[in-house]
Amino acid sequence: TGAGGFYEDPVTGERYLLEAFENPMQAKTAYLANLIYRKIGLSVPEAQLVSENGKTILATKELTDVIDVEPQTLRSNREVRDGLLADIFLGNTSVLGTGYEQIQKTLEGRMFRTNTAGALTFRPDGTPKLFLADSLRRDGDIFPPLHPAPTQLVLAK
Repeated sequence: TGAGGFYEDPVTGERYLLEAFENPMQAKTAYLANLIYRKIGLSVPEAQLVSENGKTILATKELTDVIDVEPQTLRSNREVRDGLLADIFLGNTSVLGTGYEQIQKTLEGRMFRTNTAGALTFRPDGTPKLFLADSLRRDGDIFPPLHPAPTQLVLAK
Protein backbone atom coordinates (compact mmCIF):
# COMPACT_ATOMS: atom_id res chain seq x y z
CA THR A 1 0.00 0.00 0.00
CA GLY A 2 1.09 3.53 -0.66
CA ALA A 3 1.88 6.35 1.74
CA GLY A 4 -1.04 8.49 2.76
CA GLY A 5 -3.76 8.88 5.30
CA PHE A 6 -7.44 9.58 5.77
CA TYR A 7 -9.38 12.56 4.48
CA GLU A 8 -12.83 13.49 5.78
CA ASP A 9 -15.17 15.30 3.43
CA PRO A 10 -16.35 18.35 5.42
CA VAL A 11 -19.74 18.37 3.68
CA THR A 12 -20.72 14.68 3.73
CA GLY A 13 -18.58 13.45 6.64
CA GLU A 14 -17.45 10.49 4.50
CA ARG A 15 -13.87 9.36 5.02
CA TYR A 16 -11.46 8.31 2.28
CA LEU A 17 -8.16 6.50 2.47
CA LEU A 18 -5.69 8.44 0.31
CA GLU A 19 -2.76 6.43 -1.05
CA ALA A 20 0.09 8.05 -2.96
CA PHE A 21 2.18 5.25 -4.45
CA GLU A 22 5.81 5.74 -5.40
CA ASN A 23 4.93 4.70 -8.95
CA PRO A 24 1.75 6.47 -10.16
CA MET A 25 0.95 3.46 -12.36
CA GLN A 26 0.27 1.42 -9.22
CA ALA A 27 -2.56 3.81 -8.28
CA LYS A 28 -3.94 3.49 -11.81
CA THR A 29 -3.76 -0.32 -11.88
CA ALA A 30 -5.34 -0.56 -8.40
CA TYR A 31 -8.15 1.69 -9.64
CA LEU A 32 -8.55 -0.38 -12.83
CA ALA A 33 -8.77 -3.59 -10.78
CA ASN A 34 -11.41 -1.91 -8.60
CA LEU A 35 -13.45 -1.07 -11.73
CA ILE A 36 -13.16 -4.62 -13.05
CA TYR A 37 -14.31 -6.12 -9.74
CA ARG A 38 -17.31 -3.77 -9.77
CA LYS A 39 -18.17 -4.53 -13.39
CA ILE A 40 -18.37 -8.26 -12.72
CA GLY A 41 -20.45 -7.74 -9.59
CA LEU A 42 -17.96 -8.22 -6.75
CA SER A 43 -17.90 -5.87 -3.79
CA VAL A 44 -15.06 -3.38 -3.46
CA PRO A 45 -15.05 0.07 -1.83
CA GLU A 46 -15.84 3.06 -4.01
CA ALA A 47 -12.61 4.50 -5.42
CA GLN A 48 -11.42 7.35 -7.57
CA LEU A 49 -8.16 8.75 -8.84
CA VAL A 50 -7.27 12.28 -7.80
CA SER A 51 -4.30 14.49 -8.57
CA GLU A 52 -2.64 16.56 -5.89
CA ASN A 53 0.64 18.49 -6.36
CA GLY A 54 1.45 16.44 -9.45
CA LYS A 55 0.88 13.09 -7.69
CA THR A 56 -1.70 10.51 -8.70
CA ILE A 57 -3.56 9.40 -5.59
CA LEU A 58 -5.99 6.54 -5.11
CA ALA A 59 -8.89 7.72 -2.93
CA THR A 60 -10.90 4.80 -1.51
CA LYS A 61 -14.09 5.39 0.47
CA GLU A 62 -13.76 4.01 3.98
CA LEU A 63 -16.01 1.07 4.75
CA THR A 64 -17.85 1.39 8.03
CA ASP A 65 -19.24 -1.41 10.14
CA VAL A 66 -17.02 -4.15 8.67
CA ILE A 67 -15.62 -7.10 10.54
CA ASP A 68 -12.70 -9.42 9.93
CA VAL A 69 -13.66 -12.91 8.91
CA GLU A 70 -12.06 -16.20 9.92
CA PRO A 71 -10.20 -18.03 7.10
CA GLN A 72 -12.52 -21.04 7.33
CA THR A 73 -15.56 -18.81 6.80
CA LEU A 74 -13.92 -17.22 3.76
CA ARG A 75 -13.14 -20.61 2.28
CA SER A 76 -16.77 -21.68 2.54
CA ASN A 77 -18.38 -18.37 1.53
CA ARG A 78 -19.91 -18.52 -1.95
CA GLU A 79 -19.31 -14.83 -2.73
CA VAL A 80 -15.61 -15.19 -1.90
CA ARG A 81 -15.28 -18.47 -3.79
CA ASP A 82 -17.14 -17.10 -6.83
CA GLY A 83 -14.69 -14.18 -6.91
CA LEU A 84 -11.61 -16.36 -6.70
CA LEU A 85 -11.33 -16.58 -10.50
CA ALA A 86 -11.38 -12.77 -10.68
CA ASP A 87 -8.71 -12.58 -7.98
CA ILE A 88 -6.52 -14.96 -9.98
CA PHE A 89 -7.22 -13.20 -13.30
CA LEU A 90 -6.28 -9.84 -11.76
CA GLY A 91 -3.35 -11.39 -9.90
CA ASN A 92 -4.59 -9.57 -6.82
CA THR A 93 -1.96 -10.64 -4.34
CA SER A 94 -3.43 -8.12 -1.89
CA VAL A 95 -6.24 -10.66 -1.50
CA LEU A 96 -4.53 -13.91 -2.46
CA GLY A 97 -1.00 -13.45 -1.31
CA THR A 98 -0.95 -11.61 1.99
CA GLY A 99 -3.49 -13.50 4.05
CA TYR A 100 -7.19 -13.14 4.52
CA GLU A 101 -7.38 -9.73 6.17
CA GLN A 102 -8.03 -8.01 2.82
CA ILE A 103 -11.55 -9.42 2.61
CA GLN A 104 -13.97 -8.09 5.19
CA LYS A 105 -17.67 -8.61 5.85
CA THR A 106 -20.26 -5.87 6.31
CA LEU A 107 -22.97 -6.18 8.91
CA GLU A 108 -25.36 -6.88 6.01
CA GLY A 109 -23.21 -9.90 5.09
CA ARG A 110 -21.51 -8.60 1.91
CA MET A 111 -17.88 -9.62 1.45
CA PHE A 112 -15.65 -6.76 0.32
CA ARG A 113 -12.21 -7.06 -1.23
CA THR A 114 -10.70 -4.08 0.54
CA ASN A 115 -7.37 -3.72 -1.24
CA THR A 116 -6.41 -3.80 -4.93
CA ALA A 117 -2.88 -2.39 -4.60
CA GLY A 118 -1.41 -5.82 -5.42
CA ALA A 119 -3.46 -6.35 -8.58
CA LEU A 120 -2.32 -6.65 -12.17
CA THR A 121 1.35 -5.63 -12.55
CA PHE A 122 2.31 -4.62 -8.98
CA ARG A 123 2.84 -6.40 -5.69
CA PRO A 124 1.27 -4.70 -2.65
CA ASP A 125 4.69 -3.26 -1.69
CA GLY A 126 4.97 -1.52 -5.08
CA THR A 127 7.54 -3.79 -6.68
CA PRO A 128 6.68 -5.00 -10.16
CA LYS A 129 5.58 -8.58 -10.70
CA LEU A 130 7.97 -10.54 -12.85
CA PHE A 131 5.50 -13.29 -13.71
CA LEU A 132 1.87 -13.43 -12.74
CA ALA A 133 2.01 -17.18 -12.15
CA ASP A 134 4.97 -16.77 -9.77
CA SER A 135 3.12 -14.15 -7.74
CA LEU A 136 0.16 -16.48 -7.17
CA ARG A 137 2.06 -19.51 -5.86
CA ARG A 138 1.38 -20.15 -2.18
CA ASP A 139 2.07 -23.41 -0.41
CA GLY A 140 -0.86 -24.67 1.61
CA ASP A 141 -3.29 -22.05 0.35
CA ILE A 142 -6.73 -22.55 -1.17
CA PHE A 143 -5.54 -23.51 -4.64
CA PRO A 144 -2.90 -25.94 -5.93
CA PRO A 145 0.49 -24.84 -7.33
CA LEU A 146 0.30 -23.48 -10.85
CA HIS A 147 2.02 -24.98 -13.85
CA PRO A 148 4.63 -22.86 -15.66
CA ALA A 149 3.12 -20.28 -17.98
CA PRO A 150 2.98 -21.43 -21.63
CA THR A 151 5.31 -18.61 -22.65
CA GLN A 152 7.94 -19.90 -20.19
CA LEU A 153 7.70 -23.35 -21.74
CA VAL A 154 8.00 -22.01 -25.29
CA LEU A 155 10.84 -19.59 -24.58
CA ALA A 156 12.81 -22.15 -22.56
CA LYS A 157 13.41 -24.34 -25.64
